[in-house]
This record gives sequence, C-alpha cells and structure tokens, in this order.
Amino acid sequence: MLLPSVLPNLTADVAFDEAHLQLDLLYHRCFQNETGLLVHGYDAIRSHPWANPVNGASPIVWSRSLGWYTVGLVDLLEIAMRSYSQEQNQDGSSLYLLRQRFNELAKAQIAAVTASANTTGRAALWQVVTQPSAQGNFVESSGSALIAYALAKGVRTGLLDNAVKESAALVATKMVEDLVENFVIENENGTLSFNGTSSVASLSGNKIDFEASTSAFVLAALNVGELQA
Repeated sequence: MLLPSVLPNLTADVAFDEAHLQLDLLYHRCFQNETGLLVHGYDAIRSHPWANPVNGASPIVWSRSLGWYTVGLVDLLEIAMRSYSQEQNQDGSSLYLLRQRFNELAKAQIAAVTASANTTGRAALWQVVTQPSAQGNFVESSGSALIAYALAKGVRTGLLDNAVKESAALVATKMVEDLVENFVIENENGTLSFNGTSSVASLSGNKIDFEASTSAFVLAALNVGELQA
C-alpha cells in the first residue's frame, strides 16, 4: 500500500485512485474462486516454487494477510464515502464496485468463520483459514482481530448491506469473545497482554519476524462494543 509519507502529497482523487489500483491488483491476482477469499500473496515474476504458473498466486489463504486486505478495503471505503458525493457512488462507479467487493468478501469470511466454528468450536480463525485443525495449523489472534474489526466496522458504518449486517455483527462479536477468552491475559501488574499472534508468516523463504501488536484487537473490541451500545 502507499507509504504514509507519500499520501499527504497526493490529492484526494489521486490517493483514492492509487489505493483502488493496489486493491484491484491484489484482488485479481489473489482471489480464490472456490472460497471467495484471497490467498496470502503473489509473485509477479513467478520465481518461487509456490507461485501459480499463470498469475503467480500463493495457494494458501492466510488469516492475517486476508485481514490486512479487508481492513485496507473498509478503511478506504469509510474515507471515500465521506469524501465523495452520492452521484459518485452510483451503480458502476469505482466506489460502488469497491463496496460490492467488500460485501462479497464479508460473505465469504462469514462462511469461513462459520464452517471453522462448526468443525472446531472456535470462532477465531486459523492461520491457514481453509484448513482448520489441520496438523501444524493454529488459531491466529491478529488475523482474527483484523477480520472482526472489518466486519464490525462494516456494520457500524453502513457499508455492509442489510442482507449481511446481522450475520456480520454476530460473527464479529463471537470472534472478539473467542479472543478475549483465549488470548487476552491479565498480568500481575494490572496490565493486559494479547497473545497468539504469529511471529513468522512470510512467502519469501526468509524468516521475517513481525512485531506483535494489540492494535487490531483494540479496534475490533471497540467496534464490536459500539454495535452493542
């Protein structure tokens, strides 16, 4: 996505078009037909052994990368809906198509969470989303929090259609409840920790450590809390 240092130098229209272009690129390269979800990423030159020979896509749906994409999509939509007129949100417009994509992706995520919960009893998503309880797989807290945040925010802001709102609110709530029960730890000094975040999730073949963060959980909890207020 765009570097934060670049964004202040762009007009609103150019920034939206650039963000839309990047979201489109990822969507068309990473969309998985059988699930309606997005795989972890893609290799444009198809040099990695996992790369699809046609579009370079990874074969695996990872919860955190799916969460990052969905958060980027819903955050962009929230900003754009405030900035553009009703006429610019008509059928066929870029904004309208992005909103439809968000709704379709939300439906696929709701289906994935529901199927996983029915199989494993856990509302939070597994790191490899489509293979819950498989050997070596695990429930990943940060990806689950990102998706819970995006679903709850979609309901709260009206970006999700009426047909999706109720199930999205229910799933987001259950995901946050799962996270609180299993990953939020009260420390002896009165502080809280958020555990269960994967430290390595790289397609490069190199070990890359990601800083664990509570931000996604805080955003998810706040948005779910607003739905219940």
